Order: sequence, then C-alpha cells, then structure tokens
Amino acid sequence: MQTYTIEGIDYNKNAQSTFSARNRKTGKEEKMTYVQYYRHKGEEIEYPNLVLLKSTGRNGHPIHLIPEFCLLTDM
Repeated sequence: MQTYTIEGIDYNKNAQSTFSARNRKTGKEEKMTYVQYYRHKGEEIEYPNLVLLKSTGRNGHPIHLIPEFCLLTDM
C-alpha cells in the first residue's frame, strides 16, 4: 500500500481520461484510459465519471488517483 498526500482535485480528468505510458515490451509510448489500465491489472472502476485526486510523486511528476481506490487516514 502506498501513502500519498492529496494536493487537490483535478476537475478536468476522470477515469475515462487518457494518459501516456511506456509499453515495457515495445518501449513505445502508448495512450490509454485509467479504466483500461486498471482493467488490465484485474480491477474494475465502478464510478468512471468521478474526478481524479491529484498528488505529486517523488520525482515531481503529477500523480492522479482514483477516489474509490483510496482510503482516508489520519496523519
């Protein structure tokens, strides 16, 4: 389990939005939706129209999180 600090809400993105990812087999950049990505990992997104949560990774790149897969914790 990963821990992230939620920095905001991206009202312009939901699970049906696309993002770029490098294919590990071919090395090519591919566009896919979050729904496709999680389905490939064996997870179904029940609410694909919910907006995504924003965080920042260690390398400074933006991270978008699916709200239904997140747990709220105290700090």
